[in-house]
Amino acid sequence: MKLHDRRALLKFLAASPLLARSVSTNASAEELALASAAEALDVFDLEAAAQKRVPPAHWGYLQSGVDGEVTLRANATAFARYQLKPRRLVDVSHVDSSTEVFGTRAASPIFFCPIGALRSIHPEGEVAVARAARAKNGIMVMSTQASLGVEEVTAARGAPIWFQLYTTDRFEATKKLLKRAEAAGCPVVAVTVDLPAGRNMETAMRLRRADTRTCGDCHSVDERGSPRSSLATRPMFGGIDTQGLAATHLRSPGISSSVSRTTRA
Repeated sequence: MKLHDRRALLKFLAASPLLARSVSTNASAEELALASAAEALDVFDLEAAAQKRVPPAHWGYLQSGVDGEVTLRANATAFARYQLKPRRLVDVSHVDSSTEVFGTRAASPIFFCPIGALRSIHPEGEVAVARAARAKNGIMVMSTQASLGVEEVTAARGAPIWFQLYTTDRFEATKKLLKRAEAAGCPVVAVTVDLPAGRNMETAMRLRRADTRTCGDCHSVDERGSPRSSLATRPMFGGIDTQGLAATHLRSPGISSSVSRTTRA
């Protein structure tokens, strides 16, 4: 490569947003922490701010994939291959990114995906997410393990939400979950299929070990001090006999739906 060619390449790299992205994503959570969400320039800034604020065990629950996280990394790699094709000198005064999925019209193809026990992350839990979905006209999917009932979340959304189902080992219990979601107006059910057979969540487990707080302050714990799953405390299981119901089908590492603060485990 000739000298002037190398200089041109270096100038290009110095001005490239790709290089800027690599620098920002390699920065620590402390360096990228925001004073408020309004300061965020993109979603990665929000992620760094959340990491600083959310307790380690709960952060691990949010970030963990399963079984070595091979699929998690593959999804990120596959998504990075999609590119936007810019067009110049066209009218962009009315941009429409809306889409329709299963009869539901949304302003964007980006969903608010289900996360269990959101009150462990934010005091208002799923209601806060529902309000955001309402403000942006987005599709919200609520977890079986939600901190709040489907009726309250639907009311906050102001429109039907979708329901994510963890199956149980008792058909009648699963049926009652679905009937309640249907009665609340949920038009779509998303069934999680990888949990009943068991799965490893290494990131969640490692960060739980690194969490020095006492889980018993907020969670019921077993003889080893690890958080115990209690279906009876989960709002979606109200009116369902949970005695003997297989909790292994519905457990989230280190998270209890009864948690309402992020200052403790």
